[in-house]
Amino acid sequence: MKTVIYDLKRNGKIIGAFCIFAFSAIAQFWRRDLSTYSISTLNYYFFWACYVGLVIIITNLHIEDFRYGTIKELYVRTGDAWKILLRRLLSALCVAGIFYVPAIINQMITIQKLTNINPSLNERAYGLELLIIYIGSAAFLSAYVALIAYSVKSYKKAYFIAVLPLIIIDYLLPVIFYQGKLDENGFFGAASRVLRITPNGIIKVWAETQRVSSMEALLLLAYIAVLYAVTWAVQRRRDCI
Repeated sequence: MKTVIYDLKRNGKIIGAFCIFAFSAIAQFWRRDLSTYSISTLNYYFFWACYVGLVIIITNLHIEDFRYGTIKELYVRTGDAWKILLRRLLSALCVAGIFYVPAIINQMITIQKLTNINPSLNERAYGLELLIIYIGSAAFLSAYVALIAYSVKSYKKAYFIAVLPLIIIDYLLPVIFYQGKLDENGFFGAASRVLRITPNGIIKVWAETQRVSSMEALLLLAYIAVLYAVTWAVQRRRDCI
């Protein structure tokens, strides 16, 4: 638990900065005519502002262990790679839990604003769905970044490989999914169907629809398990001490 608290403290400023960034971004929508927006849509925009923060913070959690040599101390103290991975996973989940709080606040403000415009608003809140989306995203990111951190010896390259592809994919997926709807039987339609069952695609669909499918949840868990299994195999061949 001490490791988790330390992780949160050393990333506290970044967490705070991205919470402010998310509210600043969503405030731009609050100033618009909200009659054409829904709770799920504004939840979606808020999530993606937080998601960038999750990517950067969780990358820091894993890669800084190698950058500053902390990984050696952790191995000496625990003597078990699984315990180290578990601690980083717990830290990542705690970060997701922290982001979940402003997400709920954003949803409460959104409901109030939309209700003022349309008193007969019958769209429900998405408290549990939001929690699963944030926790699922953090678990996947922790597994993915852990694999990169153990596989790439240069921490600069590891940071680059961990962050950049995820950010690029975040921008490309909405475009591909939109084109897929227009061209269901063509290239983009096929690409869209394949990407929807990838971890990034599953998270994107969840965030956009605010609906969590049990089959997609099981698939995401399978991806996470495979990533951790590969990470464990890789770390056995790497001299971290």
